[in-house]
Formats: sequence, C-alpha cells, structure tokens
Amino acid sequence: MQSKSKPMPSKEMHRYVLLMLGVFVLFTISFPIAFFRVSKEKKFAEYNSHLKSLTVEGNSIKPSSATPTK
Repeated sequence: MQSKSKPMPSKEMHRYVLLMLGVFVLFTISFPIAFFRVSKEKKFAEYNSHLKSLTVEGNSIKPSSATPTK
C-alpha cells in the first residue's frame, strides 16, 4: 500500500524556516557577546585567547607564572 503525501502549505513551511532562521540569528548575536565577556574575565586572562589554550597534540596549556597578568 502506497500512501499519498500531501504537499506542505507554504505558510506552514515559512513558519519553520523563520523559526530556524530566528534560532540561527540569536546564536549569531549571542556568540560574540559571550566571547567578549569571557575574554574580559580575569580568570581566563593568562590564556589570552581561546585559540592558544590547546597545543597541536590537543593537550591543555598550563598557565605559566612567567606570564604577566594585567
């Protein structure tokens, strides 16, 4: 038995597309804000950037005492 599939009405499809677009826009806006806030934390000041927190081998870099803190 083969069931016939009805095409989805365009208004209903627009609702899903706009919902997904809204989630993407919220993520896109909130990520730089969160990144900026974390970069200002003194707790993470020794790392200087999220890109420098891992070595090539994937091991975490321990903050050295020689690194000047502001």
